[in-house]
Amino acid sequence: MENNRHLQAPVRPQMGQVLPSDPEVEKALLANLLTYPSDNSVCSNLCPDDFYNSAHRAIFDCIRTLAGEGVEASIVSVARKAAEIHPEITAGDVALVATYRDGGSDAEYLARVLRNLRERRTLWTMMQDAAAKSLSFDQQPSDIAERLRKQLDDLQAVGSEHVFGLDCSLDELEQHVSDNRDPAKRHSGTPTGFSYFDRLGGFQCGDLIVVGAESRQGKTSLAMSICLNALLHGERIGYFSLEMSRQQLASRWVAMLSGVPSSSILYTSLCDSDTNSFRRTVSALRNRTTGGDILVDDRATSDLEKILASIRTMKIRHNVSGVVVDFLQRLRPARGMSKEQFIGEASQRLKDAGRELGVWVLALSQLSRDKDSSIPSIGRLRDSGQVAEAADVVLLLYRPEAVQPYSSARAFPEPFSNYDPKGHAMVMAGKGRNVGVGSFLCGFDAPTTRFYEKPLYQIPTIGTSGSTRSPGKPF
Repeated sequence: MENNRHLQAPVRPQMGQVLPSDPEVEKALLANLLTYPSDNSVCSNLCPDDFYNSAHRAIFDCIRTLAGEGVEASIVSVARKAAEIHPEITAGDVALVATYRDGGSDAEYLARVLRNLRERRTLWTMMQDAAAKSLSFDQQPSDIAERLRKQLDDLQAVGSEHVFGLDCSLDELEQHVSDNRDPAKRHSGTPTGFSYFDRLGGFQCGDLIVVGAESRQGKTSLAMSICLNALLHGERIGYFSLEMSRQQLASRWVAMLSGVPSSSILYTSLCDSDTNSFRRTVSALRNRTTGGDILVDDRATSDLEKILASIRTMKIRHNVSGVVVDFLQRLRPARGMSKEQFIGEASQRLKDAGRELGVWVLALSQLSRDKDSSIPSIGRLRDSGQVAEAADVVLLLYRPEAVQPYSSARAFPEPFSNYDPKGHAMVMAGKGRNVGVGSFLCGFDAPTTRFYEKPLYQIPTIGTSGSTRSPGKPF
């Protein structure tokens, strides 16, 4: 009995924890349900407990009740139903939620976020309850464990709506093919400005695209060129630079469009013609009519968790199509993990985030040097072979004129060995889940660091006269 004395005064677990919730997502989803009342599919996959805020929970209960009665949800109908079953909710409360416009229009995604948060709250409560019971000698440990096991099984069963039979998948596929025949409904991705990708729909949501190259080859410039092309097509892109400030990034995008080098924009007094070109470009970007945007997270952070959280925020609040992470090797490893393990895990988590949020992720990666060959290969992705495993597409960038030390004899590999490398670059798709395996040449304007589409017939062959044309100015 003396040995068990310390068990008679257990310390009970702390229950005052603030549980995870997101009132902004709750408001955004309710606003979607009130704005598009004809789409009741989201309602059927949610329950009031998915909403942590009591007012939001009551409003959703009214919307779901109306859907069950075959009545469209509106500010008026929900307010009337609230007067019957939730008198604490006023018409003003409903109107305030209905006019919320900062959370995007993807109701399915917002619903997934709320379900995930509710599952986390439920799991935490279950574990705390089991922990409290385990300190009581009124119940047997086996009974507590069995009850917890059943609760966990029930929690895992929630969300079975994500399990579909083949017939359902085939129906969706048929509808997808039918939509693609209609230009207004076509399921296309983000335009990149390069026909090699755009002929197949551009970058697709959920894909992890890795760009690998040695230093000075232009990984960042290629990513920024793609972002600029997407912007001009009306897309919203998130950009995470672990090396440059937002002002430096902006100067390079302006340089790509104006033809004035970014170093001149930032550090010199521009001549009159360059000043006029700079101002025209800035004015055109300010007054763009496409609706596109490039959102830069300017925090000097190499913390993967903060980047993932910011990607989620960008999707919810700005509905970005994709994000760029520049670059993987600058991310800070978690304590106790090797760099190789961490880079592999970071790649997989970026891919998972992209699939969950419906955005593509373009991650830049350095290549290890090979003293025997400067031509890039997937096997040289630095710090982790798991990067290539996680990626849907691996692009390898090669500019022979940028390899140090410079050699005029250095050329492109086959099938482009007879093309002049000066002012050009080779992009190799070493892995391509959607684009296939292959390669193409493109132009590179060194003063503005812009990569651009250039037809093969415009690229001179070695030994022939010809000049590299600078990309045309879109403004």
